[in-house]
Amino acid sequence: MKSRQISRVVTALLFSLGIAFLTSCGGGSGGGSGSSATAGGVFKDSNTSGLHYVSGSQSGTTGPDGSFTYEVGQPVTFSIGGVTIGTVVGQSVITPVDLVSGANSNSVQVQNIVRFLLMLDSDGDPTNGINISTATQAVAASWSQVNFTTANLPAALVSIISDAASADGTPHTLPDTTVAKAHLESTLLCTRAGAFRGTFSGTDTGAFGFLVDAKTGFLSGVAFSNGT
Repeated sequence: MKSRQISRVVTALLFSLGIAFLTSCGGGSGGGSGSSATAGGVFKDSNTSGLHYVSGSQSGTTGPDGSFTYEVGQPVTFSIGGVTIGTVVGQSVITPVDLVSGANSNSVQVQNIVRFLLMLDSDGDPTNGINISTATQAVAASWSQVNFTTANLPAALVSIISDAASADGTPHTLPDTTVAKAHLESTLLCTRAGAFRGTFSGTDTGAFGFLVDAKTGFLSGVAFSNGT
């Protein structure tokens, strides 16, 4: 098979695999680049909208897909009202894990940040994204900083949960650590998953394509040799 035909086969395969990837992760896209001084990113704990962000001269509220703008090489801080959830150097994708140095999905501080964000979701269904309503954003101006290292997060959030419920007119329930960890790990799989293609050379040449599955993290793919 000639190289152009190989490329077409790999492209077709990756297109079909990519559709499966986007479906399982609920779509969404990475941020696009701006000028040489700024770039676009997305905050992912599912797509998280309604978070305030500040990065140098850039500030605003994350969009429906979690999008924000940051100054390249500078930190970006995320908050909701008086509660800062974390700061990290700006990058194209930021998750709660990135907000805590040396952390992972087992870290109490990370799990508490996830629990907090899930609780704030206006419809209680993170599979369609986490949306912090404008009403909750407004009432959050009176909130005090939360200690996300606490072992008793429900006690720390009593008044905040009540405020959010009153603002939206709907229940806001704080999930436990097991639910938060499972949700976060699903998000991390989605941010690292995708369909990729390229070429190889050396003692042989050809094309390859592979998929990192968004649900399992498994790697699968195909490769074609121009010689054999």
